[in-house]
Amino acid sequence: MEKMTKSEAEKLVRSIKRTCRGPRDADAARLSRKNLRTELRSIARSFSVQVDELDGPELEDLAGELRAASGSPDYTASAHALARHGMETIQLLLALETVTGQALAGRDFKAAAAEKIAKLVETGNRGLARKLDDATRAACGADVNGIILSTPLDGEGRVGTCPRCGQEFRYTPPEIEIAGG
Repeated sequence: MEKMTKSEAEKLVRSIKRTCRGPRDADAARLSRKNLRTELRSIARSFSVQVDELDGPELEDLAGELRAASGSPDYTASAHALARHGMETIQLLLALETVTGQALAGRDFKAAAAEKIAKLVETGNRGLARKLDDATRAACGADVNGIILSTPLDGEGRVGTCPRCGQEFRYTPPEIEIAGG
């Protein structure tokens, strides 16, 4: 266990800049979907690929072009990076389409999102799971370090509640012994 003054401990905790990610929200997911489609249209133009609706066949065609570009020696490193980013964006859009499609079919949006995210984590795709989780939330952005600092810095996992939006969040404060405390 590290030993430091209360002021040093507070500075350490606040240096991480933890903010509330906000509650799950179907409107936020629809906006994320719209933004991802706009981004994919821009990426497609960069590779001279014409897209209209970005439906299943067009997404498959775009994914094929991006896969080819990411492995081609004819492209620059920045083009390779853009192609990889495009493929990741397609994956995120498809995951988001699944969740919003289930919600439109009458399924609870929050449950559909949580289930899809859990499946992604189970299959080892934590990065995509995190992006999907972010895309399905109405960003709050409240600083939650004050909540963390109001509890013992003992390394034990806890649940806090955002003072702005009321969203519960899990956190584990660092284990720090306060000198003179």
